[in-house]
Amino acid sequence: MDGRRYNVMTTNIAKSINSVLRFARMLPVVHLIGEIVNLLVKWFTERRELALNCTTTLCPNFGEKKLRNSDMDGLVDLTNNSCSCRKFQLEQLPCKHVVAVCRFLKVNVYAKASRYYTQKTWMDAYSDSIYPVQPHGIWDIPEDVRSRVVLPPMARVMPGR
Repeated sequence: MDGRRYNVMTTNIAKSINSVLRFARMLPVVHLIGEIVNLLVKWFTERRELALNCTTTLCPNFGEKKLRNSDMDGLVDLTNNSCSCRKFQLEQLPCKHVVAVCRFLKVNVYAKASRYYTQKTWMDAYSDSIYPVQPHGIWDIPEDVRSRVVLPPMARVMPGR
């Protein structure tokens, strides 16, 4: 993906999730999974509401704020969607130099932003619902599944981490 990270400053999602679930990590696995599901339901609901109420072409946190600054100290190639500052190529969002050139040439600066920053993509990302798992007592488990005994695999634990 040629170095694009879209403002994600960590490549280890486990660290991020562990910090959010620091109090739930000591729970039994079933309860921990329930907490994770509840967290995802909350996040998706909040972001779905934000996306539905968005009235701008691009997502406000990324696109709209970044397109407001402009000056003329970069070399821009609109045909190849590139700028000498490299922010345009890496973020796929017009940098201040591209904004200035687009305004000068009367080119739609929004057309130069990646579709990943659009309000439609934002809404699509959070359009599905995550349903919480029902309490174990009301599950309908077929007898052939209930009667199976599943044991952990026979594996030797290797020394070290």
